[in-house]
Amino acid sequence: MRNKGFLGVEWVVAIGITLILMVMITPILGNVKEGGKEDCMSNLKQIGVALNMFAQDHQGNLPVYGHRLNGDPHNEYEFYYPGEIKEGGDYTHLGLLYAGGYLKDGHTFYCPDDQEWTYNSQWVSNQPTKPRTVAGYLYRYTTSIPYRIDSFKSLAVVADRFFDGIAHQDGYNVLYGDGSVKWYSDPAGSVKAPGGGPVNNGHDDVWSIFDSEH
Repeated sequence: MRNKGFLGVEWVVAIGITLILMVMITPILGNVKEGGKEDCMSNLKQIGVALNMFAQDHQGNLPVYGHRLNGDPHNEYEFYYPGEIKEGGDYTHLGLLYAGGYLKDGHTFYCPDDQEWTYNSQWVSNQPTKPRTVAGYLYRYTTSIPYRIDSFKSLAVVADRFFDGIAHQDGYNVLYGDGSVKWYSDPAGSVKAPGGGPVNNGHDDVWSIFDSEH
């Protein structure tokens, strides 16, 4: 009887310790999750600074939106496509910030919460036969807004990937032309768009939603 009673006390103590540990660990796990968002915001702020520096050096112009040799625009995530850029050169979109030395660390172009499009998997990868780089963030494609920094001051210009999988499960970090970064909460996943990029289906509706949050 004593042994059974003793074992019962041990169970109570063990359960109590487990509950205490759960209470202690839960905030830590939350901080780790939030840390990924904060690091992502930091990346976008650096990209914002680089975009503004680029504009200062190019008469207020933002990086050009490159086109394939057949004239179709590259997708929002394309970065380094040697021999496949109509305008000449190997870099397009955000890749021009790297090529111009405005951002020297390639990791900056990838959200730390994105488990699919990572620096290790996308930086100068072979997909499928030619070396190319796909950025983890999306650079806005539009035919109605001039690619000038003053045109994007209050508009979204770079954002977390919102198609073909997403980095965060409950929303997106969005960079605006004035350098500010804001969190767009979307726990229901209503903003997530179909893949294919601007060639197959434009994403103006998603970017417009981000614009309205500024």
